[in-house]
This record gives sequence, structure tokens and C-alpha cells, in this order.
Amino acid sequence: MDKQLHKGHRQRMRERFVLSKRDFYSFHEHEVLEMLLFFCFPQKNTNEIAHKLVNKFGSIENVLNASSDELCEVENISKTTAAHLKYFGALFRYVEEG
Repeated sequence: MDKQLHKGHRQRMRERFVLSKRDFYSFHEHEVLEMLLFFCFPQKNTNEIAHKLVNKFGSIENVLNASSDELCEVENISKTTAAHLKYFGALFRYVEEG
């Protein structure tokens, strides 16, 4: 894949987030998950991984509620990445129930 095509992609996504008044309503579900995966993969294209996760589980909510073993069935998802996704899911539930 052409690295130049993706150069600055994360910055463009962050700028788009800021321009959208810091909400995700103008983003596709895989794009929201892609940005969350930025924290798990500091220097990897997360778009394809996000697509695979949403395709397998159907939604971000289902991704974050999936078991670690189920998450690890997806290419590029290690036990560490699965643990991070489980952490985010637990954090979001904690805040929501707050």
C-alpha cells in the first residue's frame, strides 16, 4: 500500500473531529473505531482493522463487549489489543452508568 496515501491520515481525522464540534455523529462507525484503535496501534493503519472488527461483530458496542478470545480471532488483534478494547468498553460502561 502506498504510504504517501496515508501520510497525515491520523492528523486529518483529528482535525475532522475538531471541526465536527468534537462529536462523532458525522463519522461512520468504522471511523470511530479506527480512531479508538490509534491508541492501540501507534504507527499502524487502523482503518482495515476497524472494518474487520465492525464486519465481524456488527457494531462498536459489540466489539467492545466481545470476549478477548473472540477479538483475537480478528487479524492483527493480539491479547494486548483485546485487553485495551475491553478496557475501553468497561470505561464507557462505567461513565455511562456514572
